[in-house]
Amino acid sequence: MIIDHKIKSKKLAVLIPDGEWEKLSNHVINCLSEYNDICLYVMSNRKYIPSRYSRFVKGFTYNPKTDDPSLWINSINKVVRKHEIDLILPVYEDGIGRLIKYKGQLHDPNKLVILPSLSFFETARSKLKLAAHLAKHGIPGPRIFILKSDSDITNARSYYPIIAKPVEGTTGGRGILLFNDEITLLEFLKNKNEDDPKLVFQEYIKGYDIDCSVLCREGNIEAFTIQKGTLYDTKNFSPPIGIQFVYESRLYDVVAKLMRTLNWSGVAHVDLRYDMINNEYKVIEVNCRFWGTLDASLLAGVNFPYLYCLLTLNKEFKLPKYRHIPFLNLKAIVRKVRSNVLFLFKFNFIWNYTALKFLIKDPFPVFIKILQYIK
Repeated sequence: MIIDHKIKSKKLAVLIPDGEWEKLSNHVINCLSEYNDICLYVMSNRKYIPSRYSRFVKGFTYNPKTDDPSLWINSINKVVRKHEIDLILPVYEDGIGRLIKYKGQLHDPNKLVILPSLSFFETARSKLKLAAHLAKHGIPGPRIFILKSDSDITNARSYYPIIAKPVEGTTGGRGILLFNDEITLLEFLKNKNEDDPKLVFQEYIKGYDIDCSVLCREGNIEAFTIQKGTLYDTKNFSPPIGIQFVYESRLYDVVAKLMRTLNWSGVAHVDLRYDMINNEYKVIEVNCRFWGTLDASLLAGVNFPYLYCLLTLNKEFKLPKYRHIPFLNLKAIVRKVRSNVLFLFKFNFIWNYTALKFLIKDPFPVFIKILQYIK
């Protein structure tokens, strides 16, 4: 069965309700702009986000930030009614979690893209709950340490280095700490405030990072890509700025089992690490949202946001095959040019395997972001 590229007789109106997460919303816009039968609308709690000025966004709505989910849902209902929205497509975990929890307050809940259950969403999002889930189902993962007493710290002594992460949510490697010995860990715990984010401590796995992006329905993987980092920023634990698409059957089997046991619906980006000591792929965490290499997946042959729309609309398609291509984002291009200016003359590579194509296609959001940064 082939993708039905003609979704419906009129253009499909898609609303991104959490456009304030501009990096992810920009990637989603890039992907959906590939099709003329889609009309894009964005709602944001920030007034002057770059995507507001995208030539592919037909309508923008500013909705002041609120801690009351009912007010947020009510604003979504107004936009859906005003613009005759067909699909509501959240891009980040906060918005996704709210819509799962308060879906019943939508005037037409069927317009929301398919999402996981609240219990499995919370399991996947929490590193502690995920660790328990992995152990329960025999899925490889890092050893977890709960450091509440001196004996806990003593028991962890033979496992250094140890990584500390916020229990829920990390973006771009922020909030991740590495402890090479007990002295630095004890000093950190001594100075840690009760108001600081709750942390989970994991063993540091000797090996390399490798990720799997998926789109699922009720635990079945409908589309996926596997990518390995080739070029990194200078910050510790930052995501790669250059990747290579690969296929690893053993890794796929691990992710497939994870998604099946979570009965997952929607998108997810699974961070794994290859354990060189035990020769296995271990699940580090699950990002219950879209991801930063979404544009790269598109160039490789998998348009996740578009397939997400098709899946929600019960349009059937074959499992898409992706090309094992390299990809560099804009930061990586700058890095390459600084090291060798002749890289600028690799026109074919730059056009086909970097993010420059999306900048040329829709330049205004990037220019606005540069102006905002200068200001």
